[in-house]
Amino acid sequence: MFNLFRKDKDKKQLTRFITETFGIKPKKISLYAQAFQHKSILREEKDAHLQSNERLEFLGDAVLDCVVAEFLFHEYPRRDEGFITQLKSRIVNRAFLNDLAVELNLPSLTRFMQFGASAPRSLYGNVLEALVGAMYLDRGFERTRKAIINKVLQKYVDHKMLAHMDPDYKSRLLIWCQQNKKKLEFKLAFEKQHHTHRQFEIHVYIEGHKMAEASSTSKKEAEKEAASIVLLQLGIL
Repeated sequence: MFNLFRKDKDKKQLTRFITETFGIKPKKISLYAQAFQHKSILREEKDAHLQSNERLEFLGDAVLDCVVAEFLFHEYPRRDEGFITQLKSRIVNRAFLNDLAVELNLPSLTRFMQFGASAPRSLYGNVLEALVGAMYLDRGFERTRKAIINKVLQKYVDHKMLAHMDPDYKSRLLIWCQQNKKKLEFKLAFEKQHHTHRQFEIHVYIEGHKMAEASSTSKKEAEKEAASIVLLQLGIL
């Protein structure tokens, strides 16, 4: 098993970092070491995909999404699911996670092969997700949940400020499509009347291909959320 944190002093440094940063004392330090290993340093290794942080990143993405959703659900008990979905997407999108990982000083321990002037896109955000996956496997969901809320969300994420931001996702997507000569369409899939409000579902198409769908209590918010999903898929957010 390839591991750049093989020396005892490196293991102690990593253990101290995880404990001080996330409030969790690792039991299986190799999981956390793997979370910092980008696939670029494992090109000659057998089963590189099992030794890099990609599988942990996949798991951590799901855990982080769940924890952030629950956190916002309780923080905003009177807001609808469209609002919570949008706010969650602002927190877990690649660009924001990358900045958050830098705040947490994850670049200091991240191992990757430098191929240009800058790190690969979203490298550090992926490491953050991988660390969440490592914490989940090592200490379970509840300890991981508390670490994310207490040491990350409450300490580094100003969700109230993010809630008042109004990024014009639809215009950004329109500009991208115009620049790349792509046909963009927002279509109302259906509109339902509930007891106290209406529900709109919007589908987004680029060049006739359905890219995303979203629903909300207003058509404008549904369009905005659907556009943000497409921007994430395109790697723009």
